[in-house]
This record gives sequence, structure tokens and C-alpha cells, in this order.
Amino acid sequence: MLKRSLLLCAFLFSSYIFAQDAKQTVELKPVYTACFSRDGSKIAAAGVGGKVNIWNAENGNKLMTLDTGSAYYIKSISFNSDGTLLAAGSPYSGITIWNTNDGKIIKQINEVSSSVTFSPDGRHFFSGIWAPRCSMWETTTWEKVTDFMTLKKNIGHNPCSIAINQEGNSIVTGDWQLIIWDTKTPENKHIFIDFTRYIDAVAINKQSSLVAAGTSTGNVTVWDISSGECIKTISESNSGIQCMAFGADNLFAYSASNGDIVIFNSIEDEERVILNAHEKPVYSLSFNNDGNLLLSASGDGTTKLWDMTKRLCIRQFPQSF
Repeated sequence: MLKRSLLLCAFLFSSYIFAQDAKQTVELKPVYTACFSRDGSKIAAAGVGGKVNIWNAENGNKLMTLDTGSAYYIKSISFNSDGTLLAAGSPYSGITIWNTNDGKIIKQINEVSSSVTFSPDGRHFFSGIWAPRCSMWETTTWEKVTDFMTLKKNIGHNPCSIAINQEGNSIVTGDWQLIIWDTKTPENKHIFIDFTRYIDAVAINKQSSLVAAGTSTGNVTVWDISSGECIKTISESNSGIQCMAFGADNLFAYSASNGDIVIFNSIEDEERVILNAHEKPVYSLSFNNDGNLLLSASGDGTTKLWDMTKRLCIRQFPQSF
């Protein structure tokens, strides 16, 4: 009897360890990036394993899985203007562009990337490089048009964060400086400030009136573009800023490293709303074009869709990379 009891205890203990190991394996598959198509009909997310999942935004059905052919993780993704192309940037395997109609790769660029975005008209493609610099490509020939050299001096090898405005005539870059560039005349640029800590995230609002930066030390600053004045500063004492985005009606969202999403009005002095969104850090935030829906991608392996009117999660997309 004692022997059988010991065997049963050993079996139960082994089962518990196996379950914990299985749980840990699932939890160790973070989602680093998520985005909407321009018309809001599709949602894409990517992370480890070099794959991108695309879902129907309305019903949550998975439409396809795109594969870079590499096991390296993807840091950033972006749809073009009509949703027929999707680009993915990896710090190790470079840039991959797919046709989303048939899922086939149409171009691979051997240039590592931490941030990618298409211009609103779809004619150009931008990539933040780990050099760091920002490169602009022409999407018909995929020839490089120019480089925006962002770093004034060589301070390590950190990624360049980028964001583009609604008109596509201005690109924001962030490394040790917050800069707005004229995409047609790259030598025309406005440097807002030299930061003493590295910028991990940047964003620009639809009206091209506000720009924001989040640093590795947990500071969020919002700037008035026309006056060049800092209109809001927030400090997160617990960790650095992972991601940020502007929504509709001056709505602004950011996340540090604790899994929460902080939402507030970027102009008015209103109380901040804190969503206990994820169990692990949020690596990506993206509003739809109307600004009433928010996507969050997290290290806990999930992508969540949030209703900004109700401040509630309305759908969760578990990953299966």
C-alpha cells in the first residue's frame, strides 16, 4: 500500500511539473507587434518564430499565417494603404513583404529592421534600422530612395523608432533625438530635443499637431509641433516605455513594462485611465483609423482588441506561432 501511494504521489508530482513546463512553454511565446489594415477589416500580429497571423477583425476568424522562412522574431509589421501588402521587420532576419491575397513573399530586403511602416498612399515604405537610421523605399521597384541619418554620434547599436503622419509628408524618428523629417526633402528636419536617455517609442497624431516620445527611463513627453513646446510630461517609476499611440479626439495610450495600458487626453488635464491589460509587458499598441479601437500585443502571448468607448477588451487573439 505504501509503495502504491508513493508511486501515485510521484505520478501526480510528475504530472504537475509537466503541466507547469507546458504552461511555461506557451507563456514564453511573446507577441511583439500588432496592427490594423487601413480599412480596419484585418488584424495582424507577429512575434517569435518569424510568422505573422492575420485575422478578420469583425469575427476573429484567422485568415492566414505568413512565414518569413526564418526562426528569428519579428519586431514590427505594417499593412499598405489597401491591405494587399504586409511588411515585417526583424532585427536579425531583415524585411519581408507579402502579397496578402495569396500569402506569397514578393520581396525580401537584407537589411535588419526594428520598425516598419508604409506611407498612407502606399507609394513608399519606411524602415527603422539598428544603425540607427531610417530608410525610405519606393514600393514599385523596391529601390531605396534615401536614408534619414538619425544618430549624431555613434552611441552603441540601438534601434530607431519611427512613425508617419496621416498625410505621409512627415516621418518621426527617435533614438537619442526626437526628429521630424520632411519625406520629400530629407534635409529639412526639426530636432525637438537631445535626450539623455534612449527613446524607445514615438508617435504622431492624425492632425500632425502633436508628437510624443517615450524613453528607456520611463518618461513620456508630448510636444506641440508648431510651437516646439513640451505640453505634457509623465514619469513611470517602475520601468521604461515600451510603446505608444495616438487615437481619436486627442486620446493617447502608452505602456511601460508592467502589462498595464495607460490612456489619457493628450491636451486636457483629465484623469488617466489604467487598463490592467496583460500579465506581461505590452510591446505594441495600435489604434484603428477611426481611433475607437485599440490593439495591444504582449509578452503573455496574446493580442487583445479594446473598445475605447467602453474601455473594455472585446476580443482576444491567442497566438499559435
